[in-house]
Amino acid sequence: MGERVHNNPKISVIVPVYKVEQYLDRCVKSILGQSFKDFELILVDDGSPDKSGKMCDEWAKKDNRIVVIHKQNGGLSDARNCGIAKCSAQYVTFIDSDDYVREDFLSYLYDMAVKNNSDISMCQFINIHGEDFERVTEENDIIEFPSYQDCCIRFCQDAQYCVAVCKLYRMDLLLKYPFPVGRMHEDAATVGKLLYEAEKISVGTKKLYGYYQNPQSITHTYSKKRFEDQLWAVTENALFFEGKNEKLIARHSWNLLGSILFNLSDYKGVNKDVFKYYYHQYRKHCRIDSMAIKLSIKIHTPLVYYMMKKIKQVIHG
Repeated sequence: MGERVHNNPKISVIVPVYKVEQYLDRCVKSILGQSFKDFELILVDDGSPDKSGKMCDEWAKKDNRIVVIHKQNGGLSDARNCGIAKCSAQYVTFIDSDDYVREDFLSYLYDMAVKNNSDISMCQFINIHGEDFERVTEENDIIEFPSYQDCCIRFCQDAQYCVAVCKLYRMDLLLKYPFPVGRMHEDAATVGKLLYEAEKISVGTKKLYGYYQNPQSITHTYSKKRFEDQLWAVTENALFFEGKNEKLIARHSWNLLGSILFNLSDYKGVNKDVFKYYYHQYRKHCRIDSMAIKLSIKIHTPLVYYMMKKIKQVIHG
């Protein structure tokens, strides 16, 4: 049985659970095996149709740090929000139920947060395809950003910063921006706002979070909704930063939207009206740059674009 030092643990670990009976034990074991012991583990059974919910209850019998929530299926965002509402700790972290973490994951994030008085602390994730972390040689450094603008710009460019996992958040910060229910790419629509609102952020270089490349997960399942929600999330961020008068960060968000639209312009699955809406949002807010020109040519005169592309290929071999 795990022993909590007191009734108010230092960290709440939230794990949304849905159709992961094959991976759940591995995830929970990695959390219970942490060198940092003063935490509660909140398993949110999001109406899973397999044995996952029952497995959560079995784990709760084995360790008194585990709290189980059973709810109707509402998606990942709804499960995280339900977990947040149940938290009793000052700091919160999220772990996806098909992922797992190294034994010093919690201690590393907590020590960074306390030592630096940070609202958010962060480690790096490593993509996992099998059962074990790759043994990599790594230095333990702390990345310092000259300003919060630099961190938010990195958010627009680097997947490590976009995801909700591999981070430790102050509880009061999370309450400001609930995860959007019913949307995919919910991380991208939320984490940028949290980074912006944080007064201090600590980013460590150690790779302590195993991001399992599950071919059945929503991350690897391509659909029209997935693409459309990606457009929505990036636009949501851009408009948020515009509203905060953060023109530089907003421009990076709009540039990201332009890049996504450019690559999606050949994809037949996205609704044309939806594509047009986000294209007009992009053109309305972004300055005239090379991406805007290329995207406009590709959409409005595709024959000209492909002729130019072919000529460029001939010139450059």
